[in-house]
Amino acid sequence: MTESNLAAPPPLAPPPPRNDYAYPPPRPSFTPRSNNKGKGCLGILLGIFIGLLIGGIIGCYAVKGTISAAMESVVRDVGSGGRSSSSVASKVLCDGDPDKIIGVVRIDGVITHEKLTKGACSETICELLDTLMETEDSLKAIVLDMNTPGGEIIASEDIWRKVREINERIPVITFMRDMGTSGGYYIAAGSRWIVARPTTFTANIGVIMSGLNATGLADKIGIAPKVYKSGAMKDMMSPLRPATPEEDRHLQALIQESFHQFADVVAQGRPQFQTAEDVMNAEFGDGRVLSGRQAKEAGLVDELGTFEDAVAAAEREAGIHDAQVVRFGRKMSWLDSLMEMKFSQRTAIEGLIPIDGVHVEAGKPYYLWSGSIAR
Repeated sequence: MTESNLAAPPPLAPPPPRNDYAYPPPRPSFTPRSNNKGKGCLGILLGIFIGLLIGGIIGCYAVKGTISAAMESVVRDVGSGGRSSSSVASKVLCDGDPDKIIGVVRIDGVITHEKLTKGACSETICELLDTLMETEDSLKAIVLDMNTPGGEIIASEDIWRKVREINERIPVITFMRDMGTSGGYYIAAGSRWIVARPTTFTANIGVIMSGLNATGLADKIGIAPKVYKSGAMKDMMSPLRPATPEEDRHLQALIQESFHQFADVVAQGRPQFQTAEDVMNAEFGDGRVLSGRQAKEAGLVDELGTFEDAVAAAEREAGIHDAQVVRFGRKMSWLDSLMEMKFSQRTAIEGLIPIDGVHVEAGKPYYLWSGSIAR
């Protein structure tokens, strides 16, 4: 073999570099997919929400229609010259001459100034009475259909003033059902004639104000109040300290002043009594509840009878006969309907109680029968 044949072969090209250990490793290439499952769930939830919203709106109007259908179906112009307000609903209780109307207005529940509560709102009742006097030309008398344990002092006084004002123009008769105590009787004293059932609870003439003394509990758990005040009685009725004798005398004087006002209202409305002192010194002046029969014997009630007897008294006082008896009330808004639905959700036992329990505010005076206060 010659030397040329033994020459070294040409060098081989190096292999291409591998990326097995490259850093950072290359990202796999892929095409992202849309999350259709998540979008589907979101769409379902959105659909449920919209459905509930629409259903709730429809339900509110359905509730409104169910609750107020009986009243709204009979709204009409009362009497030949009637100009009934669109805010007033009415229902004929006894047919008669439409030119001679006896209007029935309910005072049912605790007397309060708050509209969105279950009870007799003074503002609503006064507005209704004003509207009837302004728009019902055929209105000849009013019967207050009462079932109340009383309530707030100012609210009771507002209705009494309105009743007394109307009673100077047309007769106002009060009919008491289960209860017409305290603030209820305050209102009734402004009417021209009072009719009660023999077993009605009424009277309870007086004022009540409650408080709480929690000093024993505070001492037991180690609470020591620290109060900075401008005067000795600025924190009067504080539950964290005993009342001083001076505070007791001052509060009792305030209560007696309100009691004297109540007694004066009774004396103005009942011919058997000449002065407020006559009422305060009477046997029932201690604030006791009387039956309808006892109240008649004491001169606080004119007649024992039924609702029909109260209507007859209204005809007699107005000098009319064959009158049409119409119950008037305020038309319900959608918010009123919701509140009615809330209060209608009661147990069967609660439904047996004629007057709902009352929760009084500490330190606030009331013309209210204490037997109606929820314990």
